[in-house]
Amino acid sequence: MTHLRVTDGPQPTPVTHLWVTDGPQPTPMTHLRVNGSHQATPVTLEGANGSHWPMVAIPYSFKRCLLPCNVVLSTVYYSAVSMISLNKLVPGFSLKSLCLACMLLVVGTPLVHAELLPIPERGRYLKTAEALVDAYIEANGGKDHIKTISSVRMIGKVTEDNEQSKGAITYDVVLIKKRPSLRRMILRWQGRAIHIGYNGETAWRRIVGENAAETTIITGKDAEQFAADSQFDGPLVHWQERSIKLELLGLDMIGRSECYVLRTTETNGTVTDTYIDTRTFTELKVVNERSVDGKVEKIETLMSGYRKYDSIWLAMRIQRSVNGKISSDMVVESVDINFGVFNDYFDPPKTDGVK
Repeated sequence: MTHLRVTDGPQPTPVTHLWVTDGPQPTPMTHLRVNGSHQATPVTLEGANGSHWPMVAIPYSFKRCLLPCNVVLSTVYYSAVSMISLNKLVPGFSLKSLCLACMLLVVGTPLVHAELLPIPERGRYLKTAEALVDAYIEANGGKDHIKTISSVRMIGKVTEDNEQSKGAITYDVVLIKKRPSLRRMILRWQGRAIHIGYNGETAWRRIVGENAAETTIITGKDAEQFAADSQFDGPLVHWQERSIKLELLGLDMIGRSECYVLRTTETNGTVTDTYIDTRTFTELKVVNERSVDGKVEKIETLMSGYRKYDSIWLAMRIQRSVNGKISSDMVVESVDINFGVFNDYFDPPKTDGVK
């Protein structure tokens, strides 16, 4: 096996092991070192047989390395893409993906990222937050087209961490949203159901069992959070009308995707960092904070598997983490756009009969 080391200081720091299969038997490789400076730095990959392959660290936007083509071709030829232990360091890291990226002359995944990098002065990068938001809106068909989308229904499954059962529970889920800020979500599991709704004024929760039902009005910070989450278009489409402050912080990576990091500050003080893909202008991650019982929680939402519905990009997987721990993971199975739904569907039930 080999050690993968990243030089990002006076001394190389061992990170993890990399095992490359290069024939019938795994062949131990050697140390891969990438200098963390902002200057292009020559790097050498040394094989177990003493051979060397020169490389270079390419810092044009991120600290990355480009593997030599003969190593990539040899690895692919022998189906040498198994037995990887890098997942402990970088979730989702795949040597196969890295090799294919190199064959396509695409710079590989960054090994270490500790800070945001500035927007390059030259090249295809957008230079202002306003230009980025405009590109995001155009990628979804433009503001006029977005306004024609009046409702959306998503059906799928969501797995949530459940403290009472000391494990995870997978629910069938239906999420319905209607312009401007109406929302209702239904979770079903083992004959039980949880309805959570917002009618533009009141947030509520309804728990339905086999023979009884109970409705509770949501108040306080939870109600404020639910109202914010119910905004149909999110903060970017109507940022000017809502007096939202925009700030373009720099560049970062989500997996193998390069992202702009856009900070929005709303009039109520809510600060959100949104990571937007530099190619597709889809949202890959949203980060904000909330206060619960006097404690500040960091909320991260990852979006992936995007598909287009009526020119609107919608994520087919939505994963939310609280303070670094995954709290829910939703997989969308079907989407309906502009289906008919009455406004009173989002009102809290007036009686507590089974519904």
